Amino acid sequence: MKKLLLAAVAVAGLSFGQAHAVPITITGTGTVIDGDWEVTTVFDSFVGSQILLEARVWFGNAVNAVAFATEVGNALGFPNVGNETPYFAYEMEEEGAVKFAACINTPCLSTYSVPGASGVYYAIADPVLGVPEPGTLVLLAVGLFGLGFARRRRARPIRLVIR
Repeated sequence: MKKLLLAAVAVAGLSFGQAHAVPITITGTGTVIDGDWEVTTVFDSFVGSQILLEARVWFGNAVNAVAFATEVGNALGFPNVGNETPYFAYEMEEEGAVKFAACINTPCLSTYSVPGASGVYYAIADPVLGVPEPGTLVLLAVGLFGLGFARRRRARPIRLVIR
């Protein structure tokens, strides 16, 4: 019983603090953002996570950033200033201000710019990868079985019979 309790506490401890992911689907734009995405957040300054944030599919495109912010809506809550959703950063201005799309209260309005934007929640999204079809798995299993059979056959010693 103690082992079970310790295991439950360990699993709970490992899962505590992990970012909550929201699955979304964007369709109808005819661009690279169409598809299934998993959106999470990162708490940092823009400079601290610049490489990560600039790798997002909406970076450099305000329209795509607004599309993501609108689709996510308030599903990730309002972690910034109590009434703003995570920031979908899409540009860093020369003065150090970060341009981003976000929803303030409920409606997702346009885009905003905040000087320095540090210690805030930024959104990150990764495409959801498809699950292999059962036929693909069957072909893989048959191929592995064939390799195993060929190796076993090759491993048998050769017997010479002299008469």
